[in-house]
Amino acid sequence: MQEHSEWLAEQVISYDEGRDEDDLQLALCPAFRTFLRVTGITPKSKKLGKKTKPRQSLVIVKKEKMVATTTAAVRQLFSKDFKSLFGAATMSGDLEVIISDDEGEEDGDAPPRSAQLSRNPRGHKNRMLAGEVEWGPLLREDHCSSHYESATVDNVKISPGDYVQIEHDDSAKEPHLGRVISLFERQDSPEPQVHIHWLHYTSTTLLRETGKDNELYFSYDECQDVDLSSVMCRVNVTEVSQLTVNDSHVHYGMSDERLYCVEYVYNDTTGAFTSPAKPKKFTCPSCAVLKARRLKESPSISDGILQYWQNEYSIGCYMFVQTENKENSATLQDKEKVVANSKFPEQWRRQNDSGEPPRVAPLTIGRLLGIHWADDDDAHEVVLTLQRFFRPEETSLEKPWLKDIRLVFPSDQIFEARLDTTWGRCNVINAREYLDSLDEFLKESDNNFYYEKSYLHAEGLFIDFELDAKLLLRRKPIKREMRSKRSTRKRAKLMRFEDNPISIDDDDLIVVMSSDEEELASCQERSISWSSSDSSSDSSSYSVPSPIVSLPNVEAKLRSLDLFSGCGGLSLGLSQAGVSEACWAVERDPVIAEAFKRNFPKCCVYAADCNAMLGSILAGESCDPSGQVYPLKGEVDLISAGPPCQGYSLLNKFTSSEAYQFKNSLVVTALSFCDYYQPKYFVMENVSTFATHKGGNLLKLVIRCLLELGYQCRFGILQAGSYGVPQSRRRFILMAAAQGLLLPAFPEPIHAFPVAFCDVYIDKRKFKPGLERIKIGHLRPLQIRDAFDDLPDVAANSTTAVHIKPTAKSLPWSSDSSVVFDHCVRPVDALNAARFAHIPRVRGADWRDLPNISVPLSDGSQTNILKYPFKGQIEGCVRKGVCACVEGKKCKSERQKNTLIPWWLPHTAQSNNHWKGVYGRLDERGCFRTIITNPQPGVKQGRVLHPSKDRIASVRECARGQGFPDDYIFVGTIEKRYIQVGNAVPPPLAKAIGIEIRKSLISSQYR
Repeated sequence: MQEHSEWLAEQVISYDEGRDEDDLQLALCPAFRTFLRVTGITPKSKKLGKKTKPRQSLVIVKKEKMVATTTAAVRQLFSKDFKSLFGAATMSGDLEVIISDDEGEEDGDAPPRSAQLSRNPRGHKNRMLAGEVEWGPLLREDHCSSHYESATVDNVKISPGDYVQIEHDDSAKEPHLGRVISLFERQDSPEPQVHIHWLHYTSTTLLRETGKDNELYFSYDECQDVDLSSVMCRVNVTEVSQLTVNDSHVHYGMSDERLYCVEYVYNDTTGAFTSPAKPKKFTCPSCAVLKARRLKESPSISDGILQYWQNEYSIGCYMFVQTENKENSATLQDKEKVVANSKFPEQWRRQNDSGEPPRVAPLTIGRLLGIHWADDDDAHEVVLTLQRFFRPEETSLEKPWLKDIRLVFPSDQIFEARLDTTWGRCNVINAREYLDSLDEFLKESDNNFYYEKSYLHAEGLFIDFELDAKLLLRRKPIKREMRSKRSTRKRAKLMRFEDNPISIDDDDLIVVMSSDEEELASCQERSISWSSSDSSSDSSSYSVPSPIVSLPNVEAKLRSLDLFSGCGGLSLGLSQAGVSEACWAVERDPVIAEAFKRNFPKCCVYAADCNAMLGSILAGESCDPSGQVYPLKGEVDLISAGPPCQGYSLLNKFTSSEAYQFKNSLVVTALSFCDYYQPKYFVMENVSTFATHKGGNLLKLVIRCLLELGYQCRFGILQAGSYGVPQSRRRFILMAAAQGLLLPAFPEPIHAFPVAFCDVYIDKRKFKPGLERIKIGHLRPLQIRDAFDDLPDVAANSTTAVHIKPTAKSLPWSSDSSVVFDHCVRPVDALNAARFAHIPRVRGADWRDLPNISVPLSDGSQTNILKYPFKGQIEGCVRKGVCACVEGKKCKSERQKNTLIPWWLPHTAQSNNHWKGVYGRLDERGCFRTIITNPQPGVKQGRVLHPSKDRIASVRECARGQGFPDDYIFVGTIEKRYIQVGNAVPPPLAKAIGIEIRKSLISSQYR
């Protein structure tokens, strides 16, 4: 305790400053007061100087019982894990809150769970059907097989649509189950065959022990031809869609002899549960999935259009291509050996620093000029010839980050790329021709770009006129991004256009298009065989490809209810996506609720606890104490929820307390809102560790609950930096959609950001986010300097609005106003101010770069020099230490005060990765490391100092790091504003999710 006393005291103070108002203030506890007295630590927080409350009040707080409010259906699933929070009355079957009569009857009629099924259904023996096969009527016959309407073996008739048990290769394991798709016999094999669409037992899905033993799930992409002799028996399976409403409620009550399928398809790769398409006789859904996947992966050409991965390419179109990634990790310091000296005694701790993670270059933009075959020894591939468009950071521009991230420059560089490196189309226009509509064009899609000048790559020069790509094909050497071996045999013509004849240059292997006689003659001199052409055509004309159609608007925006809304980051992003309108929000902190209201004036904001509000609704109340009307059933189309994350965060060390157990149970409250209102969509966000909390059991229960409520669902971990924020922030996202709607997919990355740890591991199995091709983003990653560069310096504790010049377009915080609010920082004491001033203004600098000197402070005092009276072996070298523990002895109370280098940092650095990043400066070419509610330099996430100013990042700078627009308003004290920013969902991430919901809604409407 003595060894880490100062660090522990700072953690307690930091915890109290960021705690919720109803949490116990640790600094008021007698135990902590005794700890301060024994260790001799002087309180540095004003809150510690306040008069403590009477002990009786603390006792009352500790004894107050926290009871979670739920609906009966949700409570039944979660009661085992949250028994202590639901209370004894709830566990005995009575609700802790009053429920209306109709809901009580609906939830109370659910029969008890059926017993576990034996391996074999009742009435069947464990043996295969081995008798002679009697075929039914012939359905169809082709060149290799004959398909029949049925097959009878041992008096057991099997027909397409029946469910059967198939022998497992390991007799000790559960037999396979599947649905018969077709029965046939091959001409080359005497053994009768059956095509099976496999089913999953609950035990083989993500749900495992949380599911029911008598439930099955269709496999998403698993099917197989098996011998009819391997069939053991028919199984009586009833699909839920075939049951009536009265006997299908939450799928209870089936007898032991009947297995039945819920109406879900399970994807074993992503862990998603979706509704199956309407079954068609003799059609295998899994085969359809596999066939569609093969078609996407195989290129095809029709009517001059090249199709690949659901994208259509034609000559002249613009597209994304993944080229060699040349952006590598930049070392923070020179790799010279760092030697400790008396002035900088802690710099030796840098010698093993691994540097920053590698940077990822965005996809390259190119204009398609030609298509041809490339014959390798191993493969026959399609190769594209493209004109490269450079981005500002790839040119000779000074301060390219000040340019718009959508600005590109057509260049004189021609390059080749394989078709499998393409990632879809984009739109590029000449800004001079669209001055009046450029802003609207850029707002339509993140795939829209523009150019103003051309760029000569070799010379590094910009020119005002547009380059002729056809002339470039003849004059410029081709930069080959792929190195394929050339084949000597003749290349066949790949495709031909009616208006623009296409031929192949057998030497350079490029498809050229032309309709000009002079150019034709020039090409003929190079032994190119041309088709006939119309000589009257304009020599400078290209066939203009059709632009990418922007996403249409929804017929009516979804009315959303935002639970645990905070200041509104999730609602803001969803509204920016054009999919929803924030109609109701619940936030218990009145100050933060006011911030939500200021930004969403038309929204009904309830400054109430979600748990208490649900209790009022279930009790039949129609409005809150202030008279605001609660939404009615059927009015809420979308529920978004970000339950408190402290109980799941790795940064929190107090997760075992009753208060945090209660906060964990608020997930159940969110699900109860979903059960009561039955919205079309449900979105939940939390920290990434939510997925693996309690070994993934909580996630399993959440998914199980949503399935019982009739929702499809998928989950994953998304990196917010991939969607347009200068911050590494991995968030758990769960999306659910009601039956009859398409379940939204996860959004593809937009910005090139290192995607790490986005897979979820549960029960030693890996679940991916569900993207078939994980692409690199097509926009460069946003950096600290993008967010900070145009903001002026600010004095501590200043809340005055500042004026800025118009910034580059296409940044998430850009707004029409030149006035910026909340550009303020909290004041610091004189000692910390001196420490900030002595942290070098270089990349990666932190406390290890502090000099061990005595300097005058602003309060008139003088700092002390940190003494190193001990020596010991550290990492194989003799190092000086500040405590006897460095010599292997017991720690003594040797704490030194008022030093530039905080005594506790070198004291405990060896067991804490040398406290890398503490008192650290942000890297202007890097990003935030997860913005938190209480930015403090003396904690593990202490890299919060401005890159070039001697202060902590301001509220507005942190807000930009989260992606909030500059006109978004925060209220309350500076501490409260930091909390509002740090707890928020990054709006760009929410917007990307909202666009996928919008796609789902539009597709469902058209369907």
